This record gives sequence, C-alpha cells and structure tokens, in this order.
Amino acid sequence: MNKERAAVAVHQLSAGYGKRTVLRDVAFSLPAGERIALIGPNGAGKSTLLKTMLGFLKPKSGTVEIFGEPLEKVRARIAYMPQSAEVNWNFPITVQGVAEMGLFFSLGWFRKPGKAEQERVEQALEELGLTDLKKRQISELSGGQKKRVFLARALVQDADLFFLDEPLAGVDYRSERAIMENWRPLSRLGRAWSPYITMSTRLRATLTARSSSMTERFRRPVRHAMLW
Repeated sequence: MNKERAAVAVHQLSAGYGKRTVLRDVAFSLPAGERIALIGPNGAGKSTLLKTMLGFLKPKSGTVEIFGEPLEKVRARIAYMPQSAEVNWNFPITVQGVAEMGLFFSLGWFRKPGKAEQERVEQALEELGLTDLKKRQISELSGGQKKRVFLARALVQDADLFFLDEPLAGVDYRSERAIMENWRPLSRLGRAWSPYITMSTRLRATLTARSSSMTERFRRPVRHAMLW
C-alpha cells in the first residue's frame, strides 16, 4: 500500500505485559478514509493492540506509523474515545468542559476559546443531543450520555483519525441506536477514522445487521477485522 495513503501502518508488532506476550509479529495497514471494526472475544488482544497503537503501552518489538510518521509527531491528528471504565466519572467537570478538552491541541493550556472554538463545541454538543446537558456534571450522566460526551470531545478536536474503544459497552438498546445514529457526523469530515475496537459480541451482531445500511449512509463500507 502507498505509504502516503496509509492512515495506520503496523510493522511486525509484538506487545504484552511483563514477560507475557499477547500480540506477536502483527502487521497490517489501514488506508485513509476507511471505517474499520475490529471485533473478537475477550482475551484476543484488541485492547492491547489499541493501547500499543496509541502509545499507552510500549511495544516489545516492531513499530506503528500514523500517516507515515511516528505517533509523537502526529498526536494532534488523533482523537480517542476511551472505555468508560478508564474515566474518573467523579472528576468535577461538566459535559461542556469535557467537550472543550478537544480544543487542547489547537489552543494549548493558556489560550481561551474564541468565537470559532466556542461554535465548534456548541455544534458538537448539538449534533450529539447534549446541548440541554452541557452544564451537567459527568457523574450525573447515563451510560449512553457518557459515551456521547467523549464522542463530542473527539469531534471538537477536529482530528484526522478517530479511535473509539468499546463505544457500545454498557448501554441499553435505545442508547445503542442513538449512538450509532450519532456517529454519522464523523462522516461529514471526510477523513480517516478507525471507529471501534471492541470486545462486544453484541456489537458484532449489530455491525453484521447494519453494514449494508451504514455503507449506504457513508458511501463506503464498514470493514470488519476479526481478532481471535
């Protein structure tokens, strides 16, 4: 694959914890503009792969390139939606405050959001149905709302590549449908994204049932990568 077109390129990657190797000699590349679903059972190594690709876990060997560069050079171009279990929901911050965190790479620590940045935040909250909740503490949100607030942060960041880790875990069917519908704003960006790294067999069924409709909506197929 042309290196310039690869959003992600993994080269002979081995990773694990301590002396235990979970992934060995993994190699693949993902072109820009694709939507990739990586699915498989617990223990298959999906989260280990994601953590290594995002730099949270140091690989035992091999390399990961994002848009042909090491992660450190392109971190601002990547948005990440974490698993709910990785978030401190008791942290004193509002829905709007989380969404504004997406401005960090463009503003830094000390610059205040201007009118254009405020509009980006408001637009993301509106697209994800969170406008009425923007002053609410994140500890008061439902499971589905918690997922959407971090998706709003990713939208505000205006990144080129999106990683969404277990986006449907712990939500009821009604919230699942709402989240699936609210992923559509990402497609308006016309950019590369890697939508979900998940352990959910329920999501596997959901993706299988909805692939044709999502293909029609996005004009591109959602690719499934099984990790067993």
